[in-house]
Amino acid sequence: MPVHGATLSLIQDLDAHGIGGVVWDCGAALAALLDRCPALVQGRQVLDLGCGGSAIGGIAASHCGAEAVTLTDISEVAPRTACAAWRGLSLKRCESVVAGACRCR
Repeated sequence: MPVHGATLSLIQDLDAHGIGGVVWDCGAALAALLDRCPALVQGRQVLDLGCGGSAIGGIAASHCGAEAVTLTDISEVAPRTACAAWRGLSLKRCESVVAGACRCR
């Protein structure tokens, strides 16, 4: 999925990861919206509530110029969310990972 000059890979594995392995349609729709309208997040701090294991909306916000993105989900999904953030944000860094939340810049 192209987002603001980057290509985000969407990998879904419900069998291995349960609901944490689902790339939800709403996340993909948010990523597509931000690709068309990056000004919605440029220079802002973004909170992605219930981002899912793919964290696609928050990662797209970061690629579209968000100053910082906080990704949140239930604690069972949080480790998968952190992995998605590291993959999707490559040169950016993840400041902290706590049960259920991950803040990236």
